[in-house]
Amino acid sequence: LQAVAARLVGLGHAAHARTVLTRAVDLNPLDQAALTLLVRLSAESAQVDALPAHVRRLLQMRKPSQEVLALAYRRLGSDLLLLHPDQAKVLAELDAHFARGRDRVRHKATLIPL
Repeated sequence: LQAVAARLVGLGHAAHARTVLTRAVDLNPLDQAALTLLVRLSAESAQVDALPAHVRRLLQMRKPSQEVLALAYRRLGSDLLLLHPDQAKVLAELDAHFARGRDRVRHKATLIPL
């Protein structure tokens, strides 16, 4: 289904691609590639109602794309989702995720002998 979604995006049918990817993620909740593409397409579109739920699912994955999470963070912080009931919670979860990543980088830097 990811290939179909990618083809739909290439043809300019991102809304249909989101529908296909939503179905793919429903069928296989552990499909990180499909979920990542779904978050990206949702963040790039004006249809952002399900974005907070998708971002939360992506945050549960092993190594979520930092680029896609940053894109989602920018969209979630925009006025489009100002009144969404989950906006503040998901932004806080993303902040915590990015902070953990910065801490790991600092920790690794202290372990590298010079």
